[in-house]
Parts: sequence; structure tokens; C-alpha cells
Amino acid sequence: GDSVADTGLPAPFIGGHLESGGSTKEGGLGSVYGSTVTVSPCGRRAVWTNTDGQIVTVTLPKDSVGEVSVVILPQQNEIGQPMVGDSETELIFSPGGRYLAITHPARNQFKVISIADLGVPEDGVISV
Repeated sequence: GDSVADTGLPAPFIGGHLESGGSTKEGGLGSVYGSTVTVSPCGRRAVWTNTDGQIVTVTLPKDSVGEVSVVILPQQNEIGQPMVGDSETELIFSPGGRYLAITHPARNQFKVISIADLGVPEDGVISV
């Protein structure tokens, strides 16, 4: 059910409105590392990591009737380095919100910076 139904407030686009508290199995966001939540400069995109090691990107619709585009990034970059999100992962958007820089652990003790092209925010969808 929708826990905000009796409040008169609009339901959130994603997460925060499930009676279960938001387990991923029931369509929620899961356990998000709050320190990693980043909103793009354009204001239509957000990204975070969760306790499942995922890097989750979201594009919000231009209006309240559009659909939210949620994409979980691959857990390996193009050169085979693990791209697993944790509480130490750094996520930085380009000024237009199209590109996402991800600083994450490599297979060795060092860190790697991967760049994800999320597509144009005005299109309303993420294409990785």
C-alpha cells in the first residue's frame, strides 16, 4: 500500500512510500549509503550506491505524469575492473548531467575513475 495516501501529500516518484520500508524485492530503493547520494546540476538526475554493491542512477520526468528511469550500472567497467558501489564510492556529475565520474576500488589496493555516459537528461531515459 501507499503510506502517504491519507496525508494529502503526493507519493514520491521512487522509494519512501512502501509499507515495508522499501525492500528492493518490493520495488523500494533498498539500503542506500546516504553519503553517496548525489544530484546532478540539472536537477533531473540522481545517483547513489547501496548495500548490495550497486550504483543506481535515476532520471526524473519533466512533469508528474512521466516515468522515472532507474538504471543499475554494470558491476564492471569496460576494462574489466570491478565497479562495485560502497560507502567510499565517489560520484560526480558533469555540469550538464550527461556524464558521471565514478571513483571506485580497483582489483588492487588502488582506486579507478570510470566515466559513464548516461545520455542527455532531456531525453528522460538513461542509456549506458
